[in-house]
Amino acid sequence: MRRFVWALALLVPTTASAQPGETPPSEPAPVVEPPPAVPVPVVTKPPAVASSDDLDLATLDLVPGKVDEHLNIYGFIDFGWRDLMVPDTSLAANYFPKESSFFVGNVNLYVAKNLSSHWRSMLEVRFLYAPAGATNTDGTFVHTSAPDPGDLQRPVSWGSIAIERVYLEYEVNESLTIQAGSFLTPYGIWNVDHGSPAIIPVSRPYIIGEQLFPQQQTGLHLYGKHPIGDYQLSYHGTLSNGRGPFQAFRDLDDNMAVGGRLELETPWLDGVHIGISGYRGRFTDRPADVITADASGNLTNSTPAGTQYDEVSYGADLLVRRGGLHIQAEVIGNDRHYLVNNRELVTGGFAADGRYLGSYALVGYRFDRWWQLMPFAIVELDRMRPTAAVGDKPVVFQPSIGLNFRPDPSVVLKLQYNRATIYSQLDLSFGAFSAQAAWAF
Repeated sequence: MRRFVWALALLVPTTASAQPGETPPSEPAPVVEPPPAVPVPVVTKPPAVASSDDLDLATLDLVPGKVDEHLNIYGFIDFGWRDLMVPDTSLAANYFPKESSFFVGNVNLYVAKNLSSHWRSMLEVRFLYAPAGATNTDGTFVHTSAPDPGDLQRPVSWGSIAIERVYLEYEVNESLTIQAGSFLTPYGIWNVDHGSPAIIPVSRPYIIGEQLFPQQQTGLHLYGKHPIGDYQLSYHGTLSNGRGPFQAFRDLDDNMAVGGRLELETPWLDGVHIGISGYRGRFTDRPADVITADASGNLTNSTPAGTQYDEVSYGADLLVRRGGLHIQAEVIGNDRHYLVNNRELVTGGFAADGRYLGSYALVGYRFDRWWQLMPFAIVELDRMRPTAAVGDKPVVFQPSIGLNFRPDPSVVLKLQYNRATIYSQLDLSFGAFSAQAAWAF
């Protein structure tokens, strides 16, 4: 507890009065940019995704459409501290670190450019320390290091790069934009709008991290919007390789996945967004093809059996704003059915078919003082698929409370406590204190 108080002192403002020049959350301070040396073409911004916070992502340069004719480089970073209070008698101690630690979570870099008045290109990469710290089969940890030829062969730690998305898109008009490449799946509130400064709590709800919808897809993405009086209807349609170990560049089952989303933005209150999303595809993970020859020398190519299942994902979400009040909620489900003789072998037996259903509700209120303080509360409830080990369907109940500060339009500070209780034949309950500083640049 003493460590948490110390971390709290690092992040909480030392004065209860508003800072000079503070801007209310409904009107974020604009980013001032020098005028261009030459006139720039007028480019229509792609339809904005509803932000999870009342933060204007375009102000933070986290919307790909906010670019000029120059190559633009921007992004976000977050730094945090976490103390998981896991009893030694809990099985959760075998899955989660017991030590309290500082850590750098996301280092995401965006590279975007308007190629012309209708063509745009965008790349987002995340820099990682992984795979350092991964667990070997014997229980030891992976240490990624190599001799540095520029420093007398002294060991230097190395990490990796994850390509979050990379695509080319063509805007036909406001009602249709065609996107090709690797893109974040358009569903719910927190997947596309995933920048740490725009997320109210320290981390997204557990159900979002479980990826009941695939986080990314590679293929085609069509989207647009259409005004209907005071309302606006936005749509998304996707055709992709679906899920798999090589989904970014290979479809192992030659079975395309399809998905879509509809979102209605209403003039009610200060903004109400209602959305529904769906996805259908096949997951395949298998060994490489095998070539065999018969007695006559005739060659035959055969595909070994691997892991295959069909899945259907569905979700509904609601975002409501009224003054400083912010309410959002999501319900997400995923049905999985393994193909005959293609069931995955896991600890305790074969993986089971079934439904994974999760939900959360978040309520917060943004004040226009005290570094634009927002106290918030979250309640999460998840019902997992049957486990092969014990055959039950674990239920996770996780309430959280926290504080979100915005001392600057590009900087967000967060504090949070959550308690996870897992109703199962196994004891996996634990609590956690978390703190985070997230900023856009």
